[in-house]
Amino acid sequence: MTDDRVIGYRGSIPWNISADLKLFQKITWGQSVIMGRKTRDSLGKPLKERINIVLSETVPPGKKNGFIFCSSFDDCIDQAKSTGREIFIIGGECLYRLGLPVSERLLISRIPGKYPGDAFFPEIDPAVWNLTQEERKEGFLFQIFDRTGRKA
Repeated sequence: MTDDRVIGYRGSIPWNISADLKLFQKITWGQSVIMGRKTRDSLGKPLKERINIVLSETVPPGKKNGFIFCSSFDDCIDQAKSTGREIFIIGGECLYRLGLPVSERLLISRIPGKYPGDAFFPEIDPAVWNLTQEERKEGFLFQIFDRTGRKA
């Protein structure tokens, strides 16, 4: 996300930073990823070597074309937990809002500059989240926030 919390514009990410995409792939490889329908649509196909779980109110629950569709956020979480793999919520805006209260850690790529946006990451409340790691990468700043123990 940008400093203005932009995460998307017109159904896609408004920047293309190869090092960020490679880090995302490395971190999520072999794990469970939960996404919203719009994020799934923007991908076009399942992410390789990951369990792809989609929250959708329009597609009936079940497996279809490499995706597992669920009709509620709780069902997505239950499905992801049943895999025994680490769970990553990968967007979009609605999923981040639903996921923030149940998450223990945030992995954030801070993208420099101004970009147009119509999808935003929720505010990161410093009373709830503590910045525990920060690393400069090629073209972005990678940050890890851990929950302080307080609920949002």
